[in-house]
Amino acid sequence: MDKIVYANDMENDTLSYRRDEHQVHLIGYPLGWIPKRRKAVLTGAVADECRQLIEQKAQGKGWTILQLAIQPDHVHRFIRVWPTDSAADVVKVAPAVRRQGRRPPPW
Repeated sequence: MDKIVYANDMENDTLSYRRDEHQVHLIGYPLGWIPKRRKAVLTGAVADECRQLIEQKAQGKGWTILQLAIQPDHVHRFIRVWPTDSAADVVKVAPAVRRQGRRPPPW
């Protein structure tokens, strides 16, 4: 039972081809991310902060998030990117979010 936190309307031209001066493209990556040992840590404020960080990174790179589902123990994303961005560049966003989302220990 997936709880969709964010979903664009995929029917209104979000999956149409993009065009620039010398290329026509349609590139999207469905990606998943699982925290260490698949613990249920993505709840409440942590899930909200994770969503905000993913959206900030995507916006900064010019990517479009078509779907983002944050579960307590994993994240599913479908991201539309530019031809200059490799799949590895998109995958690197998850560790960057993890590093920025770290909090000091409670003691």
